[in-house]
Amino acid sequence: MSKNYKTLLSRLQNRMNPENYSDRKLYGDVEAVELAAASTNSMLEYVKRSMQGVAKEYTDKSIAAGSNVKSHLELVLNRVDYEYQGSVMTNTHIKGNSDIDLLVLSDKFYFSENHRIESEFVKAVNSYLLNEPQRIRLQAHVNAGKYLGNSNQDLLDIRMSSERKLTSAYFLCDTSKSKSIAITNQHLHRDVDIVVAAWHNTFEGIRDADIRKNSIRIYDKESNDVGRVESPFVSIERINGKDGTVNGRLKKMIRFAKTIKCDADFEIDLSSFEINAICYNINTGKYATKPFYELVPVLYHEFERLNTDSLYRDSLVSVDGSEFIFKGKDRKVRALQHMCVELDDVLKDLAIHLVQSYVR
Repeated sequence: MSKNYKTLLSRLQNRMNPENYSDRKLYGDVEAVELAAASTNSMLEYVKRSMQGVAKEYTDKSIAAGSNVKSHLELVLNRVDYEYQGSVMTNTHIKGNSDIDLLVLSDKFYFSENHRIESEFVKAVNSYLLNEPQRIRLQAHVNAGKYLGNSNQDLLDIRMSSERKLTSAYFLCDTSKSKSIAITNQHLHRDVDIVVAAWHNTFEGIRDADIRKNSIRIYDKESNDVGRVESPFVSIERINGKDGTVNGRLKKMIRFAKTIKCDADFEIDLSSFEINAICYNINTGKYATKPFYELVPVLYHEFERLNTDSLYRDSLVSVDGSEFIFKGKDRKVRALQHMCVELDDVLKDLAIHLVQSYVR
């Protein structure tokens, strides 16, 4: 074996189950039995546990920590919406004590893609594709006047009010970052990142009266301005939706790739955002019915293709489709190469195990 899987398993267990609960308590009888079956081989157990989701016992505490922050902010903020983003919302996090991102979104104004909304509205009306409530909502948006307030000042006010309240409520509160406030809930042992942002309305969000089809723009205190358009709720919905069609296999691959990155002996410069895109892009026909150990070669071949095929690499887009992942980022090739090496090591060990099992 090329890796010390017993050591890796110990690290993984400390990450995913720091309070050392039993598998039966965390996952129930069926999954506990499956994990016990894999435990006869440390390499197989490492692969299986790497693909396992963090138990609800732990995830609930992350969400509770976010809810506690929200309760404090509700005492000093008005006309804001609260939403969560990040890997906890797709259950693709790999740490039992994962932090959670709480978005605080101004409800006083919004940005929007006006030209597209107007164009799609006209096309939909002419094609009779809208029901009456949809038409009324879109017409109201098209007719809306320009916001006369100072949007950046509104966001700065939210940021400063949040800083004052959270600094008084939490002993550990870091306000130094320009795009977020970081607190630690010492009772629940969870970190929460509080991100001030503005809504960026989309045609689909207005048409369907569904805010999760809208995008956001994050406020930067240092520049006193908002950043690019991001669509975290679209990404969450797409990952959850596709994963449901393959019986959990997409999220298994995302978690495994994150684990491989985390356990590597050297730094691998790939973010969760990038790993999500890589795994989401894989054709489901390649893995929809495969057992967990056959997901490893699927991942290896995808990373290898991204590593060696520059045209394919440059074509990869984010889960929400808003941006290219690797185009113009040659420095990321090294990270892809490192992931290939790590995955290849596991793949070789898997092959040895399968041959030995066949011989026996």
